[in-house]
Amino acid sequence: MANNCWSKFSFFGNKKVIDQIRKWDRELAEPTATPEDSECQSAVIRVFYAGLVDESDLGSKWVLPLPDIADPGEIGFLSAWVPPNKLQDHITALLFSLDKKAVVKNYYHTEANVFGIRYTTAYDSENIYSQETAVSEDDLVLGQAQGAVEEALGELLTEREREIVEYLIDDVSGRSKKLRKALAYLDIDWDDYD
Repeated sequence: MANNCWSKFSFFGNKKVIDQIRKWDRELAEPTATPEDSECQSAVIRVFYAGLVDESDLGSKWVLPLPDIADPGEIGFLSAWVPPNKLQDHITALLFSLDKKAVVKNYYHTEANVFGIRYTTAYDSENIYSQETAVSEDDLVLGQAQGAVEEALGELLTEREREIVEYLIDDVSGRSKKLRKALAYLDIDWDDYD
């Protein structure tokens, strides 16, 4: 049996992007289970890959919608072993048609206690830019109490998130304005970008 990976996608974009996320969220909640697919992966295919003839590559063996881990305006997923990076890339490409500077963030964690963040944005509908970081207990000094480990992992992930966001806004122009308010906790000197 595969280890699970929980992913929470957040979106930064204009009103069209926000409206599209709400629509997708409603569509993912519609029951679509079949005898062959009791876990509803077909909902992910139906919502994000409708009309495509090629077999969908989600970036994981399977991906299921998981609305109970997401806040309003976010979409949650459960996948096998790893985060669904190909699905994130595909969603980013779909949003490009609504907002050329849209950004998608995936905050994920696995049963193996790996915590990560991946940001994507599109240069165009076929070329996706990404930055990713992950942390685990292997990144820490041994012998810490469990509460201290969780706090240290959170601090390390935030430090690394700041680095990848700075790479993103330095490498791809026009994204800092979309991210500035929501990511104020990263303590980035936003005036240095765009």
